[in-house]
Amino acid sequence: MTTVPIGFKNRLAALIRGRFPGTGGGRGISAANPLPTAAGQPAASARRGLNWRMLPLFTLALTLAGCVWLHVLELKNQITEFDTNFSVKVTDHFTVYFLNPVLHADDYFTLAKVEPTKKATTPEGSRWTQVFTKLDAAGKAETKKTVVFTFDFNKEDLLAKWDFSPAFLVFMPPKFLEAAIRSLGKSKVNTDERHVQVAPEDLPKVRAEQPTREKIYATLGQPSEITQEDGMTMEVYRFRTETTYVKEEYQTRHQAYANMYYEPGGDIVEKVNARFLGLKFAVDFRNFIELRAAGKSN
Repeated sequence: MTTVPIGFKNRLAALIRGRFPGTGGGRGISAANPLPTAAGQPAASARRGLNWRMLPLFTLALTLAGCVWLHVLELKNQITEFDTNFSVKVTDHFTVYFLNPVLHADDYFTLAKVEPTKKATTPEGSRWTQVFTKLDAAGKAETKKTVVFTFDFNKEDLLAKWDFSPAFLVFMPPKFLEAAIRSLGKSKVNTDERHVQVAPEDLPKVRAEQPTREKIYATLGQPSEITQEDGMTMEVYRFRTETTYVKEEYQTRHQAYANMYYEPGGDIVEKVNARFLGLKFAVDFRNFIELRAAGKSN
């Protein structure tokens, strides 16, 4: 984790409290929690510090240097007027367009701690691609099962477009993803832990189907690990990204995970927590939906 001088942290906290109501300290989930670093490692390492009974419905955690944190807070402020500052296009991909960009290419390295898998020059600026390949239970890469993020930067090196691949959307469907992003405009900022949380009452309601085991298996195959937690079945998917360079102390940033939670005997994903590129999020789908249709037996 990047160390920030105490004086700067105090000034930053004062600035944030002035610009973003509802900020404050307190304990919570931190992106500093370590990732699972190898197949076969106990699933507890992929969820250390999580207590689903205490989680808000949507949590986004970041471990950032001060200047990047300010950029993220500025982005959060933009989300309060989402349709003015962003547009969304949904096909088999989910693409967010940043109409008034504030995140810089350098922020990407501070957040992700890894180089992109690919870089290319475009007429508008540059395109960076980060490819995460799924690992099977033995830690072997399944090269045809990938989660891909594509970032387009303009000529000023500001993030103008972020594209999520279909494999990501299989466990975070587009309507839920957009609702989660929009809800960040109402999130509370924890300046000590540097994460943002959205309270249940501030989450929008979504009419959409939750992810299912059948769809996830069809796209990503069998999970890397299956275990039990808090009376639910948790299926762990592990990923690894290939990159040209990463500092020794950030070797775990090659790794990513997505944990799916099912009720006993159920096939619908009720909750998911995941970490990719230094962003850690936790979502309980049940609190995004208005009302689940009653079964014939009810």
